[in-house]
Amino acid sequence: MTLRRLVDFDKVYFAVGEPLAVKLNPTARLPAYLIHYHFSQELHALRPKKPYYVSSGQLTHQHTPEELLAAKRLLCVVNFPRKQIGKTMSDCLSTGMLDHLEADGDKKREGTVAVGIVVPMNGNFESFVAAIPPGSRVHVDGRQETVPGEIERDLSWDTFAEFDIRAGNVVDGAQALVDFGQGPLACECAMSLNGYEGKQVLGVINLDGGPRIMSVGRAAVIGPLKAVPAGFRLA
Repeated sequence: MTLRRLVDFDKVYFAVGEPLAVKLNPTARLPAYLIHYHFSQELHALRPKKPYYVSSGQLTHQHTPEELLAAKRLLCVVNFPRKQIGKTMSDCLSTGMLDHLEADGDKKREGTVAVGIVVPMNGNFESFVAAIPPGSRVHVDGRQETVPGEIERDLSWDTFAEFDIRAGNVVDGAQALVDFGQGPLACECAMSLNGYEGKQVLGVINLDGGPRIMSVGRAAVIGPLKAVPAGFRLA
């Protein structure tokens, strides 16, 4: 496993977007949804004639449109170059958890699960998610910020893939012990994981200094919308 520096993780603009509309992408070569997102006002101000971002996400096997809309916040990457998918120009990547060891591409896509906000055991979903502004960036160091208006769309897939981001089960919230499929690991987290025991969160496991849990500031952690095997990787 190649270790990566925390400063390099900043090259990836992870952000939570609010899904506004979800429908099938009729011109995509592979089954996919067209998802319209709201992010920060600063980001949308650059394109006033199109006040939302569009993403083509291969999430049709695991989620209905209603499920994705009900999630309220989905994890995206907003600094890839825009990409033509069918007749649609995709503005951002809708992320998902998948079995990276699965050799069959169809099975890999069919098992892909979307990523959103994880609510603690006693938390109220509606109020909890409403406190997270669309466009909030997702870090591993507790910074609270939104996506700025000016971003360089120069992220390559190779750079993105350098970071080993996996789903893990919270074993002990007080000690931030998370099992990514090979036993509990002590992780750094910008917020307390008390109350998240049994929940799944995302961790960057190949950062210099040890694994870190991804979060929106110190307000919320990120995880798959439905349970996946520990060790599933973000893509």
